Amino acid sequence: MKKVAIFDVDGTLLDTTEGVLASVKYTIDKMGFEPLSEDVLKTFIGPPIQDSFAKCRFVLFTVCVNPCCF
Repeated sequence: MKKVAIFDVDGTLLDTTEGVLASVKYTIDKMGFEPLSEDVLKTFIGPPIQDSFAKCRFVLFTVCVNPCCF
């Protein structure tokens, strides 16, 4: 039997806040949306990113490449 260790690296072993917020700011800028306050940006840490964008009333288009989506 193989022994395996699984780690939740994002937010558990590493603080990825700076990278996540930079990505959110970049996306908001490139999509032409108004910038968000730092307090609102901090709410993007933790929940799924698509939920955070939806909560801020941003509509982003997702491309599904999985044939079962059609």
